[in-house]
Amino acid sequence: MKKRTKMQTVGTILFLNVAPTNSQIIHAADDRNRVFRSRDSGQSWEILS
Repeated sequence: MKKRTKMQTVGTILFLNVAPTNSQIIHAADDRNRVFRSRDSGQSWEILS
């Protein structure tokens, strides 16, 4: 997994989810079939796939 301090250019975000048990965890998916996760309310992101 690559850690990013800022989200680089992505396609159109198609899915955004905030974890119901921890609002600091956010998942996003774009139209390029990539999935991202933030564990700090969107301050930094990592690419999961």
